[in-house]
Amino acid sequence: MKIRKSDGLDRLRKWLKRPGTCQLGIGAVSKNVVDAAIALAYETEAPLMLIASRRQVEARELGGGYVENWTTTDFANYVRTHDPQGLILLCRDHGGPWQNSRDYERCVSEEEAMESAIASFRADIEAGFDILHIDTGIHPKGEPPTEIALKRLIELYEACWAHAEKSCREIAFEVGTEDQRGGELDAPGFVSLLGDVKQALNKRGLPSPLFMVAQTGTKVVETRNIGTFDEPATREQVQRDILSMTGKARDLGVHIKAHNCDYLPTPTLRKLVGCGIGAANIAPEFGVVETRELLSLFEKRMPECRDKFVSLVLQSGKWKKWMAVGTKAGERERAEIAGHYVYATREFNQLKELIEKQVTNLDEQLRLKAKAAISRYLDAFGLTSEQQSAHRKAA
Repeated sequence: MKIRKSDGLDRLRKWLKRPGTCQLGIGAVSKNVVDAAIALAYETEAPLMLIASRRQVEARELGGGYVENWTTTDFANYVRTHDPQGLILLCRDHGGPWQNSRDYERCVSEEEAMESAIASFRADIEAGFDILHIDTGIHPKGEPPTEIALKRLIELYEACWAHAEKSCREIAFEVGTEDQRGGELDAPGFVSLLGDVKQALNKRGLPSPLFMVAQTGTKVVETRNIGTFDEPATREQVQRDILSMTGKARDLGVHIKAHNCDYLPTPTLRKLVGCGIGAANIAPEFGVVETRELLSLFEKRMPECRDKFVSLVLQSGKWKKWMAVGTKAGERERAEIAGHYVYATREFNQLKELIEKQVTNLDEQLRLKAKAAISRYLDAFGLTSEQQSAHRKAA
């Protein structure tokens, strides 16, 4: 059987060879952010990656996701319908055991969690996803030992590859075995783990991953980045370590991907690119940008709806995982952080219908805010049309 090639992956691999650039993974945190990403893909012709976690978008039989209540098929169909040229790469973010909220909250057995992860990945492959992030770095009772996380990763990798071949689809992989919510950067440990991953895959005749996730001194808390990447006391050592990791990874044909890069200032982002990372993910910031605009419009036009919206978000409890220890964040800040989690609820849509009577083209205003936020990263990562033109002239 002939494998159906992915034009998106072909374009992405070519872009990964461009010096001084970094590819962008955009969190599918809302429909407006998805629409903004698609629009920018056509404006820049850059191979933008839409990344969707299992909480955001999930297979129907596994409960669907909180973004638009989209199933995996719904999400893929929506993007492909609005992206007829296939410029967007569909990517699973944080796929793996216990990455589904239901599995995590119920603390299901390893067997059940692995079966759930495989079912989710199969749905991704059948829906035409381009890149699968296999993340085996979490467990409801704590981060698993490296050897167990690696064993689970290889098992899932092999199952995904077999299903992709059976489905005649080309896929690429992103892998990680560490909890990405902010661990210590360990360059020797990363290099050793990468070698173990490559060795285990080679034994089974499986291809190398396109990306491997590494700790890069970036960590999101509330609406700021508190990582060590650009801290005066640590920046030189951290940046030397990342240069070492990216060099070793490149020698093995793998690109490092950074997570949790939200809220970093543009000069810091450019330093991160200069360390040789291949790609970086941004997600919660885009939801915050949209919610801030929405709250501002509520306050100007319908204050009573603003209060109901804030109450709805606070009741959801979705803000809790983002809060700093001893936080002083008030109700509004908590609503900004987690507003996008409730966009698909019936209660929110009732409020939205009311504000749409007061604000012409509400969604267009929200998309423009999202586009502006995404565009800052495109500029920092060397992906704008002007930067591409300069690159072509230099080449």
